Amino acid sequence: MTNNIMKTFNKATPAMIRNGVAWYKRAKRECNQIAKDTGLPLWKVVGVASALSPNNKWDRNVLDARNMCEAYVNNAYADIWRVKVCTYNPNKRKALLVLGLSNVGQVKSLLNGKKIVAFYSCIMGEDTCVVDGHAKNIYYGKRYTLTNSKSNVGVREYKLIADAYIATAKAVNRKLGTKYKAFHVQAITWVAWREMHGIA
Repeated sequence: MTNNIMKTFNKATPAMIRNGVAWYKRAKRECNQIAKDTGLPLWKVVGVASALSPNNKWDRNVLDARNMCEAYVNNAYADIWRVKVCTYNPNKRKALLVLGLSNVGQVKSLLNGKKIVAFYSCIMGEDTCVVDGHAKNIYYGKRYTLTNSKSNVGVREYKLIADAYIATAKAVNRKLGTKYKAFHVQAITWVAWREMHGIA
């Protein structure tokens, strides 16, 4: 099914490609600003943002991460649970636990979720991709809403689709002489897919 990913990639305009390539860089830059403002290490801020990411639009995700990080560094432990976030309480709990970590090597095991860990890895620049319902739709070349059970991604299917994005990135690089990582292709195809289907 790498053909479907490639087909979507080939429909991306230069502007869509620029937007996709820049997406995770922008995300890292925004997390880095929070890190500078709070004195926290970047990996903690990215871990918090990743923990808070499910069912959360990125702009709100950044605000939620900032609010939690600021409450933490201000020793507002009594108030941190009153920080309003647009995700689920177990994810908010994960974000708080990330803030208490002393070792970057513990982040991924604490986040403990393929999509969340992949989101963390992509922002940190690792060559992987986030396989969500949109990435699955692109992989199969069929559009289902994210509330449809057909958009759910199984464990084996997750690896299959992630590997397809990695393979597509390599194929694109061979063809175009570029140096895209899998997360670039995932972001570019998502931008193109969103435009193709009028997704807000």
